[in-house]
Parts: sequence; structure tokens; C-alpha cells
Amino acid sequence: MIVNEKNLKIVETAFGLFAHYGVAKTSMTEIAAASKVSRQTLYKAYESKEDLIFAALLQYAEKTKAEIESACATATDLEDRLEILFRHMCAAPFDAMQRFPHLDEIMEIGDNLSPERVKQIRGNYLGGIGVVLAPFEESLKKAGIDSLQLQSTIKSTFTQIKRDASDVEHLKDLFEPIRAMIVFCVRGKT
Repeated sequence: MIVNEKNLKIVETAFGLFAHYGVAKTSMTEIAAASKVSRQTLYKAYESKEDLIFAALLQYAEKTKAEIESACATATDLEDRLEILFRHMCAAPFDAMQRFPHLDEIMEIGDNLSPERVKQIRGNYLGGIGVVLAPFEESLKKAGIDSLQLQSTIKSTFTQIKRDASDVEHLKDLFEPIRAMIVFCVRGKT
């Protein structure tokens, strides 16, 4: 979606403004000015705020997947890989949710994007989870667990626990049963 540095700057600027001031209170004119591009350039690249939100969420999902892949390149232990997953898909987004007052508004719009767009974003997250679980697919299969279904379950659970947690410690507590179940399925013990 983001094909050049100018578009990346526009998306990052828009996301920052949306997160700080809210989507409804941020105009496309303000985004263009803050991005140092003309309104025409902005509208040529992104027709609406929804397009900008999609681009930002997709870019974040792609970045998260790449960071997980990079971190897992040297991590072979299941526990280490699950910690990487937690850090990138739970702790970092949870921290952002606490720092930016309007991030929930962005996420609500993200939840209501077209099914195709949601699938694109979600696919990156599922891919990141798949990277974490890939070395253990055979063990999961022996335990009767379909890896793709587990990836989807983990993603959905992460979304919910980020919304339910009151602080980082609570988030860790909510993650612990998920971690223990995955370890048990792979190793037969926790």
C-alpha cells in the first residue's frame, strides 16, 4: 500500500494526528499541512481518512510481522518465541493504547473497514504468529491442534486481552494461560 517515502510520511503524520486529536477533529487539510504536501497530493494518494487509517494499520501490521520474523531468526526456544510474540503483539500495542487518547477511535474504524482490508491487516498478524509457531507445527499437529486455527485463536485472544487489561501486569497475567496452553500442547507440560 505505501509505495514511497512521501506516502509513508503522510500516513505516519496522519496517524499521529488522529491518535492525538481524534479522527473526527483532524481535517485532511491539517494532515496535508503537517505532512508538508499539497491537499491535491494527499487526495491523490489517499481519498479519505479511512484510506489513511487502513494504510497506517496495514503498515503497522507489516512492521510488526517483520519485527517478529527478525527477532525469531535467532530464537529457537518456544518460551523465547512466545515472549517475542507477546512483546510485539500485546505489550507494544497496549502501551500505545495507554499513551494515545484517541487510539480506540482509530481501532474502532479499523474494525469496521471492508472485509478485504481487515483480512489484509489480519493476515500480517497471523503471519507473525505463524513464524513463532512454525518450528513446533509437528508437535501441535500431534496434539490435535491445527496451526492455522491456533493462529487465529491467538490473534483474537490478543485483541481481547489488550482491551480487558488494566495495566501491563494485568496484561501479562491474561497472557499467562495462553502461554501455558501453547507450551503444554507443544511439550506436553508447562
